[in-house]
Amino acid sequence: MKKLLALLMVLELLLLTGCSSRDLELLLVEAAYKVDAIIDLDEPLFSVPRRVRIEGEVYRTGFYGDLWAKNLTFTGEEYEVRGTTFRRLDCGTFDCIQAGVGSKTGGMLYCLDSQWEEAKAYYEDPENYTYYCGINVKESREEDRQYFEVEDMDIEKYEALMGHGGAFAYDPFDPVKNRASEFKEVIIDAGPWPYINFFKISKDGILESFKAYYFFILDGTMYQARYHNLSEDSVSAVEVPEETAAYFIELVERLQTE
Repeated sequence: MKKLLALLMVLELLLLTGCSSRDLELLLVEAAYKVDAIIDLDEPLFSVPRRVRIEGEVYRTGFYGDLWAKNLTFTGEEYEVRGTTFRRLDCGTFDCIQAGVGSKTGGMLYCLDSQWEEAKAYYEDPENYTYYCGINVKESREEDRQYFEVEDMDIEKYEALMGHGGAFAYDPFDPVKNRASEFKEVIIDAGPWPYINFFKISKDGILESFKAYYFFILDGTMYQARYHNLSEDSVSAVEVPEETAAYFIELVERLQTE
């Protein structure tokens, strides 16, 4: 507390003497590096932190794209920093900590700054993932769902399908995006077809892709399901482009006959 009060007095004097905002920013960073602190000067005070200093080391998030943390185990070491608890992982490939912040279940991961570039490259490499296809994934009973590992996944086709999923997924909080999707929307009577999804899990087991893009195959055509209109028992869907769909239709047929 005494150090903080002293720092505030110095900053006040610097302001009075015309110190630039950039100089103040550098001073704040330097001060933050001397204590366990959240370092996030580019964001509002109460935003999700991007960097944190713990026990003399800086940890950064933002190295794993839009993946979700899963199946985490911890050493039991915890650090309280400005009201946020960070827990040290004893799993994964890199020195990481986790905090229950952000909009995703599983919270956010932070990697040791000196390993950050290596970690980013690792999780950007498609070879460091195992790929899966789920069939009957919306069935209420777990035993009715089937999951298959796809050892020979065509990565380019997979990325194209996930891109389609993100572009046309129904978002109740984004009416502009939804209206744009409606130009390609078709309404299909709900049927007994199985819903299918595709996803990947990092080989160290701590990150997975979004799993809620649902697809179905009807009369040789693959569709992405956007939402189910319960009152009319119909499905809003968008057709998957043929060059992408053909690969996954053949893949699903093969998995179901193996």
